[in-house]
Amino acid sequence: ITGHTLTIGTPKFPLGQLSFKAHKDFKPAGSIHISIQAGRWHLSFNYDDAVQEPSEEETRQWLAQFSESEMLAMTVGLDRGVALPVAASSGQKFDFSAIQKKRLLAQEKHKKRWQKRQARRTKGSSNWVKAKHKVARYQRYGADVRRDVAHKASFTLAEDPQFKLFVFEALKVKNMTKRAKPKQDEHGRWIRNGARAKSGLTKGILTSAWGSMGIFLGYKARRRGKLVIEVAAHFSSQEC
Repeated sequence: ITGHTLTIGTPKFPLGQLSFKAHKDFKPAGSIHISIQAGRWHLSFNYDDAVQEPSEEETRQWLAQFSESEMLAMTVGLDRGVALPVAASSGQKFDFSAIQKKRLLAQEKHKKRWQKRQARRTKGSSNWVKAKHKVARYQRYGADVRRDVAHKASFTLAEDPQFKLFVFEALKVKNMTKRAKPKQDEHGRWIRNGARAKSGLTKGILTSAWGSMGIFLGYKARRRGKLVIEVAAHFSSQEC
């Protein structure tokens, strides 16, 4: 890496150069990962910044020295929902901005339009490939927005000096987003199984960044000597 340019290959067998934008200062890379998503190139790498990160067990032992009242003061409960991605017991609410919601709706319409066009075209043709790339691009936008919201919300929580312990509901997202099973009556005729309502709920769950929020807050809190745990989901929303 020279400046903001990555040279790939060796002097004898050069493959080319890839310029990139750096989000912050960096040191020589320990490992490099290059990926292409919806026609966009991404470069990520890691390096040792010499910051000592406590283990989860060390953080648990450190928190165990506080009294119950002290622990309650530094603990925040986090409730994940469909209408509002994350609500904290401290009164904080984390949601998509108005402009993000508006653009996500527009991108969803464009995606569906190009999905229909792709279905009508001959598979493997140049127009089919074009439609496929369009669909991927619109899908990528939604993923980018959800990741952005999850990163900003998790950073805000992890940086708060008051909170040392973050508590999520132990939600089984995989089970909650399963396809509704077909149903038959006693005569073998197919009956309504609530698949349409279930698909709407599934879509709402998958577009609320539930999983990303937990993952991002987990490593950001651990780096700051804080802890993220899960508790049984029963009645946790009311308690929170």
